[in-house]
Amino acid sequence: MAPNVGRKGNQELAVAKPTDVRSEIQAAKPVANEVALPAEYNEIIGKLVKAQEKMLANSEWVGDKFADRARDIHYGDADEKTIHGTASQEEVADLAEEGIAALALPIPVLPPKSKN
Repeated sequence: MAPNVGRKGNQELAVAKPTDVRSEIQAAKPVANEVALPAEYNEIIGKLVKAQEKMLANSEWVGDKFADRARDIHYGDADEKTIHGTASQEEVADLAEEGIAALALPIPVLPPKSKN
């Protein structure tokens, strides 16, 4: 525990020197998050997006219950249907050990409730 001791009366407060913000901004290099891709890559990614949209159109979102629902379907406790959701790497590894196929989607998917 630090005691609450005031400063000596003969000491001055340290005041930060003002900096020239304009010179700092001019010295900073621009950062770009967008990577320039060849046109062929954009075409391929577009095809992947369309293919995934077709797959998910007939698929049910199960959220973080993916591993449990996949087991239920695999063992016949639920009707067979296509599902998608989220699972940890450990859950996917456990599914693989049980002989249940689970694949990651090529393009990340937002949960239905989080879409605008």
